Amino acid sequence: MRFLKVIFLVSLLFTQYLCGQDLYLSFGFEPKLSGELFFPRNDYTGSRIFLDRWMSGDIILRNGLKVKNKILGYNGLEDELIWIDKQVNAVIKLDKGLIDGFELRNPDTGEKMTFRKIFVKSGLSKDTIPVFVQVLFEGERLTLYVQRKIENVYTEKYGGVVTNASRKFLAPQPVYFIFQGGSEYFMIKRIKRKNLFAAFPLEKQKIKKILRTEHVPLQDEFHLIRAVELIDKI
Repeated sequence: MRFLKVIFLVSLLFTQYLCGQDLYLSFGFEPKLSGELFFPRNDYTGSRIFLDRWMSGDIILRNGLKVKNKILGYNGLEDELIWIDKQVNAVIKLDKGLIDGFELRNPDTGEKMTFRKIFVKSGLSKDTIPVFVQVLFEGERLTLYVQRKIENVYTEKYGGVVTNASRKFLAPQPVYFIFQGGSEYFMIKRIKRKNLFAAFPLEKQKIKKILRTEHVPLQDEFHLIRAVELIDKI
């Protein structure tokens, strides 16, 4: 009995030690999660977290295992998955390299939102980087994703010459990706008809006709999803 108490105390101290370091590990009978401690910042207005709320969700690991029913938030500013571990009262930025995707459940609507990790080009470079994207539509030949990106849209300086302080204003800036099989994709930053036509130059006239027939004005995300659904059937 004394031996078990010693083991318990050692395990508790070890867990507390890990929480104080850059590296964090969770232990238990479920698959292991790892990452770094996440610290909130107060130098901005707006939220880094998608929909500005924490949600229940599941994590799909790279090895195919699923970690269920965790309190999660997607950090759209840094493209990271954040986890609140209530057992040790810690907020963890999970190791992106170990995650293939995750699912979030919106408590207001009951909607399940599926996110995947895909690889896209970084700027003008030919190199690719991993990003988390939400699946909006999957068809026979087309898949529509959105990166729930949050960006600094404005910076306000205050405090005078001595303090030289500033505050950033954050806002959602979604980026859409239309995949046409394999790794080929077209990126859309603004939902406009001309941008959609640019993704399908050989089918432009057909798309114009079907959007007009189905009364799809292409003004918001809902319209874009509907448009891609229709184009997938052409």
